[in-house]
Amino acid sequence: MNKKVDENNLFIKNKEDNKSLSVNTDNLSKIEGKYDPSDKFEFKTVEEFFEDDGQIQTYRDWSTLGFVLGCSQPTDNSIELKFETDESTPCAILISFPTPTVFRLRFHPLAENAEFYPKANSRSIVMDSEQQLCSSFSSPTLEIEETGIDFTVFVKDSATNIATMKLVIKKNPYQLSVYKFDGSDYILAH
Repeated sequence: MNKKVDENNLFIKNKEDNKSLSVNTDNLSKIEGKYDPSDKFEFKTVEEFFEDDGQIQTYRDWSTLGFVLGCSQPTDNSIELKFETDESTPCAILISFPTPTVFRLRFHPLAENAEFYPKANSRSIVMDSEQQLCSSFSSPTLEIEETGIDFTVFVKDSATNIATMKLVIKKNPYQLSVYKFDGSDYILAH
C-alpha cells in the first residue's frame, strides 16, 4: 500500500488492485481539533499526575473504607452496603441486579445511602433509567444471609427460580467475591 500526504489530503493506493482512497484531513481536523503528529500519550505515575494538578500528595490523604456495618435491600433488585470510613463518616455502596446474571456496583465516597445514587443511567447503559433497564429483562430474586464474618447474597431468576450467582461480602476487611452457579455448585468467577 502506498500513502501520500499533502497539506489537506491523505491518499492511500493499494498496489494489488490499483484502487485508491482519498481522505480530506482538513475536515477531520476541524471536527477533532488540530492534530499534531508529535502529540503522544504520556504515562504518568500517580505522584506525577497529582503534582501537575497542584495537589501533590493529596492521594495519600484519601479515606479508606472500614468494615461493612450492614447490608440491606432498598429495592427488589438492589442491595446497599453500609461502611464507616477511616474518618468515621458513613459511606454506602449500591449493588443493583438488572438481570439475574448481571450486577452493577456503584461507589462514591460521599454517598451516605442508596438515595445518593441517581436513578438515571449514563449513556453507556442502554436504557434511560435503572427501572427501564430492569423491566426489559427477567427480574432477579435476592436473598441475604448474614454470618458473623460475612453477608451472602443469593441471586435467582424469578421466572424459573433457578440460582444464577452469589456474592459473598466479607465484613472486615471488606472483600467482595462473586460466584456463578453452574447447575450444581457455585464456582468463583474470575
